[in-house]
Amino acid sequence: MQRLITDISDRVRAGLEDMASRARQLAERQAADQAAVREALKAAPAKRLIESDPMLKERLAAVDAAFEAERKRSGEMQKQLEQIAKQVEAELARLQKSFG
Repeated sequence: MQRLITDISDRVRAGLEDMASRARQLAERQAADQAAVREALKAAPAKRLIESDPMLKERLAAVDAAFEAERKRSGEMQKQLEQIAKQVEAELARLQKSFG
């Protein structure tokens, strides 16, 4: 039984680590995308175009807001994964104690 619990623990930990890694990678990609868009919009031709088109300016503001909302959701997801990992670790330790 101890071997089974250890095997399950290892698999669960590996899965949680993989999910956390993917969440970090997603956050990094989103930050890089947002930085690339902001950098591209700093160019003089882009600035002139944006200033001359109020609708484009509104759309770009909406895109920036969406980037920020996505960044916030990524951060929340990472925190939730950390909490889940702590809860799982506690439960696995309890199981190992019970059957150990």
